[in-house]
Amino acid sequence: MLTLDVPHADGVRLQYRVVVSASGPYLCACEEPLARRLPEFCPERHIVADGSFCMYWAGELSFAVTDAASAGNWLNLLLNFLRLQRRAAKQRCWPNHQPWAHGSGAARQQLRAELAAERLGPDLKAAIEARDLKASGDAAGILRVTMGGRLLFSVWKSSNRFDQSGHRLTCACEFGLERKRKIGHGQRAKLMEELAQALVIWEEEEKMFWAYHQDRLCCGTIDNCPLQKNSGEDNDNTT
Repeated sequence: MLTLDVPHADGVRLQYRVVVSASGPYLCACEEPLARRLPEFCPERHIVADGSFCMYWAGELSFAVTDAASAGNWLNLLLNFLRLQRRAAKQRCWPNHQPWAHGSGAARQQLRAELAAERLGPDLKAAIEARDLKASGDAAGILRVTMGGRLLFSVWKSSNRFDQSGHRLTCACEFGLERKRKIGHGQRAKLMEELAQALVIWEEEEKMFWAYHQDRLCCGTIDNCPLQKNSGEDNDNTT
């Protein structure tokens, strides 16, 4: 059990009682039920079904605690998570401009998409973080990636073939330029295919996550939460 006195930028200090459990070198944290400040469950605030904190993508990012330095890193991660919780309650949305995927399947695809976008250019990475990059498929098996509603490129869903429909598709590395050209078949093309596939599967995984939890009670602290129809009047945690 940890008793944490968490300082905030405005001078406020809030105390949390956190239960920490271990599975080998990996730690898991949740709030002590009898001293709860946070919702018992809120996917939008990254508090999962068993009450534990989703502070990073387990299986994708490693925060093994093996020495004093790694323990300090993990504790800092926890403190930052708790600071974000107060801001989330005040702003009624997740506040750090880097929305996290919901569920391990979606998280894997988010990481996959971000890694591909990062190699294609900073504008694409920023668009993913702002949730402004979308991908959709059609009956012909073509995935189309758009940003702000504007087509960037198209790829075939299940092969390395690229859209040969005759459109002058914008290369994602150069989409800020007026010059446009066909996508080739090199490393850039493979990254675009990776990005498109990850975006589509990410959205599918998110839909499955919310469908699985569709009957869970909403805490009512976040605007536009998919569970808002299940909001309970006696479940209004705000700190």
